[in-house]
Amino acid sequence: MGTLAAIRDELAEQLNTISGMHASATWPDIINLPAALVKVVSQNYDETFGGKTGYSFEIIFLAAVMDAGYSRGQDALDAYLEATGASSIKAAIETDKTLDTEADYAVVRGWRDYGGVEVNGQEFWGCVFDVEVAA
Repeated sequence: MGTLAAIRDELAEQLNTISGMHASATWPDIINLPAALVKVVSQNYDETFGGKTGYSFEIIFLAAVMDAGYSRGQDALDAYLEATGASSIKAAIETDKTLDTEADYAVVRGWRDYGGVEVNGQEFWGCVFDVEVAA
């Protein structure tokens, strides 16, 4: 199975299949919108009976700058939150749950923190997706 870096890279690669998305496996100096930043949260060794490692990731999703206005910010964000569709973050990740053979499975558990997200000192319309991976 894949390394932590390979799993993180593959998550970003799958997110970049969304038209116009700027996904990054590492924290970028410059944010181009819409952006999906892959953040490692935790790793649990021998999490399953088969000795697999469990990983938790956050996908920090940024749709628009905060000063775009409430209505415009919501509109920019909502399509990415759907469970299915061309802009769905969940669908992009779960299209290949093995992350190109880097993992046994990857699943998006949900999203949270809808609204203002600060990154590099700037406020954006966004949210955080929780992703679990076993490898």
